[in-house]
Amino acid sequence: MNAQSGEARGQATAIFWLKMASLYFLAGVILGTFMAATENFRYMPVHAHINLLGWVSMALFGLLYHRFPHLAVTRLARIHLWLYALAVPYMLVMLVLLLDGHTGVGPAIGIGAVAVVLSVLLLVINLFRGLRPA
Repeated sequence: MNAQSGEARGQATAIFWLKMASLYFLAGVILGTFMAATENFRYMPVHAHINLLGWVSMALFGLLYHRFPHLAVTRLARIHLWLYALAVPYMLVMLVLLLDGHTGVGPAIGIGAVAVVLSVLLLVINLFRGLRPA
């Protein structure tokens, strides 16, 4: 892969994360507004996870990969992207079910949480391998 195509892929990854972050931000604001309007705060843990794992974390991933596009083209970055992007909504749905009284989904939330942790571990490994002083 030449440097130009690698940089374009890196920027595409950064843009993906930023767009996903904006969708989570919108979802978090909508859920927060709904909870305030109905004075029903049962989904506060979901709201917090949407904002932190979705909006904040994904925006930071996007900014990180925008600043360091060479990190975005690694195999670790691709696995991190897919694992995180799939695990977070899965975990959020399971959390909604748990809060709605479906106590049997506890292990399923655990699976989602472990997948999120593993994807973050991949990010950390990618950073430690790929970031070097100038």
